[in-house]
Amino acid sequence: PAGALASRRLGQADEPRLLSYTFHMSISGEHRAEKPSRVSFELVEVQGVVKLTLTHDELAPGSKTAETTQHGWAAIISSLKSLVETGHPLPFSRLGFAPSQQEKTT
Repeated sequence: PAGALASRRLGQADEPRLLSYTFHMSISGEHRAEKPSRVSFELVEVQGVVKLTLTHDELAPGSKTAETTQHGWAAIISSLKSLVETGHPLPFSRLGFAPSQQEKTT
């Protein structure tokens, strides 16, 4: 869609265990010139709890996407953990993709 930071195309889905998709950032010409990478989320039960593993691979050496996302995934997973535990996600204002004030109030 117009204005999107990245495009995605479904790769694999094995509900409820695995979701994998291509990831192609479009925030700059350098990002758009790269080949899409792959993002996978896998859920596995371990001793009565669920373990979530996020893998972002198929990145070219020196990838601009890798540089841009290296801290983002940790923040997103941390926010997801807070949402699951408290019902409230962490704010993302410092990463530049927080919901606008209008979205928060509607």
